Amino acid sequence: MILFVHSSIQAIINPKVLIGEKSYIVAADASYLKEVEKIFEQEAEKISPFLKGFNMYRLNRIDYCINFDVSELKFEYPPELTTELPKLIMNLIKCSDIPDHFEKNITKSTNFI
Repeated sequence: MILFVHSSIQAIINPKVLIGEKSYIVAADASYLKEVEKIFEQEAEKISPFLKGFNMYRLNRIDYCINFDVSELKFEYPPELTTELPKLIMNLIKCSDIPDHFEKNITKSTNFI
């Protein structure tokens, strides 16, 4: 009787951390990919020669982010909203694309999940 054992490797990668980016306000983008691939393969080789190349893995999650300064947004709004605008934009972002099976869990006025 031949017994086959299925195994898998899961790698959680933060591209900015992997390449050494220290700035909090810089968002990783597609330009990071070649360096991420190179460093990933170097680190995988250190772990085991059986780990395959970066392109042999399946991507199952991407966390998107956006960094912007509200004062740089170019649209018309009433001047009396100037101080409220950041809060209104954050409320809009909080409500965007929330799957039906998720619940809002806001613990502080400055946090959202």
